[in-house]
Amino acid sequence: MRKRVLLTLFLAAPILVVAGLLYAVALSLERGVRLAAPPVGAGAGQTGGANALGEYLAGRSRLVPAESLPGGVAVVLHDASGESSESRPVFIIIDDAEPRRMARRADGAWIALLDQRAEPGRAALRFVLGEEHAPELDAEAREIGPRRLPLTDPTARPPGAEPPTFEFTVVGFLARGRG
Repeated sequence: MRKRVLLTLFLAAPILVVAGLLYAVALSLERGVRLAAPPVGAGAGQTGGANALGEYLAGRSRLVPAESLPGGVAVVLHDASGESSESRPVFIIIDDAEPRRMARRADGAWIALLDQRAEPGRAALRFVLGEEHAPELDAEAREIGPRRLPLTDPTARPPGAEPPTFEFTVVGFLARGRG
């Protein structure tokens, strides 16, 4: 009789262990996810969806284009070439729309406040110099393509906070006589 009881317990043990694990999983699903640690290390940022399941389970919101944030954003441009001035200002072009003149700050940097973008997708930003709209150049004197603002977490900014600021530096602009 004792052998039968021990054999029954031995054969039932895997079934009981699996049942216990299933019960623990069911309890944890009822309690919800308690992941609150900040993303750290390799793959912590936006990595093409590799962390999508973890982000979803953690209840974190999806990243959105910065220009779609309520209250808009501030774009600051530093002219390392020194070619810009009040008489030859910097303009910002958003998605091939009309160029908008940027305002010059006391420190010499240029700033533009962009309203919240209503259209879906990311805006393409270009910086040009003067009324002739000389395009921005890189260190090898090649024209720079459109720039993009980063994707951001809309929940990371408290309500009523100042618009986030994104800074860029221009190496140079196309000279007046060239092109």
